Amino acid sequence: KGKEITADTALSVFNGAASGSGLTAVSLTKVYNGNGTGGQFENTAGLLKLGTSKVNGQMVLTFSKKVAKVEILSHGWKTGTDKVSVNGSAEQQLANNGTASTLTFNLDGSSETITIDVAQRAFIFKIIVTFVG
Repeated sequence: KGKEITADTALSVFNGAASGSGLTAVSLTKVYNGNGTGGQFENTAGLLKLGTSKVNGQMVLTFSKKVAKVEILSHGWKTGTDKVSVNGSAEQQLANNGTASTLTFNLDGSSETITIDVAQRAFIFKIIVTFVG
């Protein structure tokens, strides 16, 4: 809980959880396996925490197929200023009421790469990627 994960570990775990996804590369900035202390979901495993109090989190996922839509089941830390965007889209506010909610990002389908940027901190429980075609 609360341990920063490497790109190699994430690639292995993500491909193990979603075989056939076509995920070929992962790049991470301040992404943690679960939450240690503080904020919502304190001392909780089984989720990803992106960001710290001083550094925003980012996850870049590259697939072998073009991406049309990304859905992220997520929740904010506690500040009420936690936001997420995908591929430079307008930021969407994260819920901060104890219940995760799904944010949907419709993409133009021209890229195999999705970049998830978090302002402040976020907990991510699930990422659903829909491919073109």
